[in-house]
Amino acid sequence: MRISRTEAWLLVLGAFGISALVGLVLFLVGLAFSWFTLILGATIEVVTFGGGIGYFAKAIRTVPQDERWALEVLGRYEMTLEPGLHFVLPRLEEVRKQSTREQFVSVVTKETLTLDGITLDVLGEYYYQLDLADPDSIRRAVYSFERGDDPEEAIKNLIEATTRSIVGTKEVAFLKNNQEEINRLVETQAGGTVSSWGFKGRRHLITELMLPEQIRKAMEQQLIAEREGTARVVAATADKEAVVQAAEGARQKQILAAEGDAEARIREATSKKDALNLLVEVLGKEQAVEYMLAEEQFAALAEIGKGQGTTIIPAGSEGLAQLLALGRGILGNKK
Repeated sequence: MRISRTEAWLLVLGAFGISALVGLVLFLVGLAFSWFTLILGATIEVVTFGGGIGYFAKAIRTVPQDERWALEVLGRYEMTLEPGLHFVLPRLEEVRKQSTREQFVSVVTKETLTLDGITLDVLGEYYYQLDLADPDSIRRAVYSFERGDDPEEAIKNLIEATTRSIVGTKEVAFLKNNQEEINRLVETQAGGTVSSWGFKGRRHLITELMLPEQIRKAMEQQLIAEREGTARVVAATADKEAVVQAAEGARQKQILAAEGDAEARIREATSKKDALNLLVEVLGKEQAVEYMLAEEQFAALAEIGKGQGTTIIPAGSEGLAQLLALGRGILGNKK
């Protein structure tokens, strides 16, 4: 038989009302006819009122802030009790409690075979919480399991099976280097079932991959070798860059030296041109040319004499010397 909560309350109130009415009738009859009936009626009244007060006092229940209660009337789900003050009829109504706090289960997936044939243990933690955004979550969280069964154990078994399935499709190196991706796969694949149970999966964390000792040492040696190889590559790159920079510095030095020589030659040529123009202006073109030739002749003879340790004076050099003195005087006055 199924009755609603309203019917249950009417049933209780009716029972207490009938009992009180019977006691009242007996009390009134006893006043007119016999002391026994009077006492019996008074006793029924006292018991009825006392029992009613005690019964309804027990019916007062307070739901904590971090819980939701599933209310049952004669074993059938009726409604969800939110945090606050409620009345729950003893014997006719019962509650099944569910925490709304975030909870977690520690999962150990033992002897899991990877894609490359290595057996390992996966230690992880799965965090979940009652889905408060779903008004039907408390009913599903309570009635998705047999009475007395713990949802935590069911979630733990689910995560273990999901982890075993995912690890079987990956190699050890991938598992070692991509734990975040494995966590996301577990959350995605287990999330649908967890949601159907009224919970919301928060996150999954792999805390440790327990490899066989031999495999662990081999992976450590490989990691050391990779680090040493990387260090050698970095050192070789640095040496190469140093050589390139040195060569570039030498090239820049040569370029600057060449540019300096070219600039000096340009200044010298400009100076000679200016001097020639001045001599032409003062002495005339022929004597200016003779002056330039004489200066070059005397410079050449001086260079030759320097090498032999003697001084060479060309024949007929008096006129040339006078011309040189005149030209140098003109150039000296110009400066």
